[in-house]
Amino acid sequence: MYDTSARPTSGGTRRYDAADSMPVACDMLLVTSWEETSGDERQSLDEADCIAEFMPGGGVSPSAISQGFATSKGPMKPTMQDYFVAVSDALGALWSLSPPEWRAARAPAFAHHAGAPFCLTAVFDGHGGGDHAARTAQESVLAAVASDAELLDCFAHNMELPGVGPEALAALSTAFRRSFAELDARICGEGEARGLPHDGTTALVSVQVGPKLYTANAGDCRAVLCRDGRALRLSRDHKPELPEERQRIEAAGGRVANVRGTWRVVLPLADGCTAKVCSVSRGFGDRDFKAGALISPEPDVAALVLAPHRDTFAVHASDGLWGAVGDQEAVDVVSEVIDKFTGMTSFNTQHAAAAKAAAQELVKLARDRGSMDDITVVVTLYDWD
Repeated sequence: MYDTSARPTSGGTRRYDAADSMPVACDMLLVTSWEETSGDERQSLDEADCIAEFMPGGGVSPSAISQGFATSKGPMKPTMQDYFVAVSDALGALWSLSPPEWRAARAPAFAHHAGAPFCLTAVFDGHGGGDHAARTAQESVLAAVASDAELLDCFAHNMELPGVGPEALAALSTAFRRSFAELDARICGEGEARGLPHDGTTALVSVQVGPKLYTANAGDCRAVLCRDGRALRLSRDHKPELPEERQRIEAAGGRVANVRGTWRVVLPLADGCTAKVCSVSRGFGDRDFKAGALISPEPDVAALVLAPHRDTFAVHASDGLWGAVGDQEAVDVVSEVIDKFTGMTSFNTQHAAAAKAAAQELVKLARDRGSMDDITVVVTLYDWD
């Protein structure tokens, strides 16, 4: 359910969803991902073991999808700069916000897939002393996706395909990158008008359409999927020290330097004696760094078709979590929480509670390990029974 009257809760977060344990149909199979052990290279994963289950007539059981979240402001920070969106039933909202001419053309296709999941999860980690960029991204992301006819066309087209091939992924990447660029231009323009040249945010956006999960990321928020109890990273952290990021930054006239133990993008100022710095190499805002695209809004885009009974949950979180907790550790923690709830007689009705408890446990672990940053965690559970 999409609640247009929702307001941010404490800590600058917003949760649009009011029915996050709604059962939905879901046939899923993994196609591509980044793995923690693969050095951030994109991996092509074998589909053969799942394709029979995914194809029509494969006997996939109905699924339930539930989301839970937890947030915590950094103890030394004056305000919370993390924002997030979790919409477990986004189809109605996207439909109402989409261009009328697009709705007229696509109504039959979407009617054919009525009841399929259409979920949106996003995490924005603001920086630069303010929260305008992250808050604007949070308030705008659903409308940005819904108003992009090309992106919606990609979603609709892929509903008819058994997987996500190279051509479909290329089209999705183009559409997501344009959408990110448009939102970045808006945030930079508003930042200039408000006198906020240093305000910026990372951006992690996942859209699940039917059996497929699409993830676009610019910055160091991270999405991780649990498959057979193993962590599969769905996004890449954009840090200045990555060789390809450093090369791009230096080619644009910037520098990358280790400042107080953290690698940062360095923008020399006109006096030659001072500089501005930023610890992420991609994201929205940071207007002064956009000359030459020292900090780029261009996302990496990954596509997944989730594997029935093997993919049990996903974790989307800001770097306040990932700086203290590894991918596999996070998967193990969530799995332990789920195991505790599984013994209940009505686990289906407890999905939302389990997801929330898992998110809270991850926040607690990060704090216990000394994380001083803002932390946002969204846990999405998939039930295949």
